Amino acid sequence: MDRRIASAPLFSGLRRFPEGQGFKQWTGNDSKALMKVFLPAIKGLVPDRMIDEDVLDQINKALERFHTERDIFCELGIRDNFNLPRQHSLIHYRPSIQLFGAPNGLCSSITESKHIKAVKETWRRSSRNSPLGEMLLSNQRLDKLAAARVAFEPSIPLELHDPRDQRRTIQSTRAQMPRRMDIDSGDLDSDDEDSNIEEDAPQVTSEGDVRLPKRAASHYPRPLPRLSDYLQLPVLEEHIRRFLYDQLFPESATIGMEVDLDACPHVDPNLRIRGFHSATSLYHAPSDLSGIGGTSTA
Repeated sequence: MDRRIASAPLFSGLRRFPEGQGFKQWTGNDSKALMKVFLPAIKGLVPDRMIDEDVLDQINKALERFHTERDIFCELGIRDNFNLPRQHSLIHYRPSIQLFGAPNGLCSSITESKHIKAVKETWRRSSRNSPLGEMLLSNQRLDKLAAARVAFEPSIPLELHDPRDQRRTIQSTRAQMPRRMDIDSGDLDSDDEDSNIEEDAPQVTSEGDVRLPKRAASHYPRPLPRLSDYLQLPVLEEHIRRFLYDQLFPESATIGMEVDLDACPHVDPNLRIRGFHSATSLYHAPSDLSGIGGTSTA
């Protein structure tokens, strides 16, 4: 197992573990980094059906027993209710395992990160002499600064935002919203042509930012013709021209891969290109509530 984990290749966002189990201290970040390479490492070593319906039924029975026996705390007046997010999430474990293969959202990193910001960092800023009052004051001021930023940020012109700020990413308008139909239930059987159907909605703004590693790969040829031959991609120049069309005309109704090639900008045949094995994509996913404003990385 150590050999498999240590053989993980270099890639943006992946951490290598050449030392195997030789850790003096194990942190939450270490666990998250290991999980990114753990699944490929155990491929072929895990039975196909580790969890079957019998195991899921046992989970349900244990959960029912837990809900029955915890009521004694309310009967004795120790607690008024059990409106606790972690206990409520237990009822979603079986559906999550059936849908995704693992309990969804089983992570304590959110509370740990808040503990670092609210306790550890404020303690370091304090005088270390009865620091509680200083820590509370620091948290109060940080909350006010965060609220002020939320209030003032919309009035700051977009060109003044720092492009390195992960909360503000490059915008592009490419994804089309699906055609939506607003039809009353009484109109479903009607053939009236004047039914309330909305026109195509405007394009969705997709926020994203791609960041390359600091060092480029060294074994790729730099000139465009040689790189095209090396990669066995005779259409590389064409793809670059179409990509440049998307960058120059982001508001165009036709994407670069569908536009006539003559409309795309020309590329210098002596263009020199650097190659990278990986890239980090920072994007805004409205359906993913993790992070700040649904910000995710891949």
